Amino acid sequence: MNLATSISGNPETPALVILHGLFGSKANWASHQDYFSQSFYVISMDLPGHGESETFSEYSYSSMASAVCSTLKELSINSAYVLGHSMGAKVAIQLANTHPNIVNKLILLDMTPLESESRHNEVFDALKSVNLNQLSSRSDAKKTLIPALGPIMSGFFLKSLIQSSNNQSWDWAFDLNGLFRDYANILSEVILTNPITVPTLLCRGGASDYVPDTYLTKFQDQFSNGLFTTIPDAGHWIHMEKPTQVRTIVQSFINVPGFD
Repeated sequence: MNLATSISGNPETPALVILHGLFGSKANWASHQDYFSQSFYVISMDLPGHGESETFSEYSYSSMASAVCSTLKELSINSAYVLGHSMGAKVAIQLANTHPNIVNKLILLDMTPLESESRHNEVFDALKSVNLNQLSSRSDAKKTLIPALGPIMSGFFLKSLIQSSNNQSWDWAFDLNGLFRDYANILSEVILTNPITVPTLLCRGGASDYVPDTYLTKFQDQFSNGLFTTIPDAGHWIHMEKPTQVRTIVQSFINVPGFD
């Protein structure tokens, strides 16, 4: 299956693939895509079960990375820089693990290949509590989400609440039931067959606990050609909280001479 994409930039320039996190979409990366398309041929993807991409019977890092690979082949892109955030970073790691020839450099935003802590039970509960069949507007869903998730996170999810073309029904722009079913797969560790030799940048948020200090030694073992950096005061949604810093760090890493 080929994934839905947003493509911009000059196809004669190096390709940069952007992979979003859980519940996200390529639309969340539009401003970053606009910026990076000044220097790269940018392919931002909706991962399976998200945005405009089709649903899967099972969501695993193997199946999602295979879908990314198939999409790149369909676009006649033989190699690319690959940037992933959170779940998208794990997909990127799996891609580098199984198809290292495709990945020129790997940029991981606030995520490691290790098993992740379960953090989304309240989110799943809140989203499932929204009665889509009885919605008349997003405001109805907002009343349900804010008490459980707060205004900021609720605002993020309300952007993913879409109305049918005939305005008769509402649905989430992600496969809520399928992602809930396979949440254990999404939390699971990406098992590396060998250390990743692709040049890799791990960029974490200083206010996030997704990448603890205790992991950094293991990072050097798992990514033999790796660098890591921390953006102070940034949380897990590092690209939304500190967009300028993320862009500068990514651009600098890609342009590092000799680090390839």
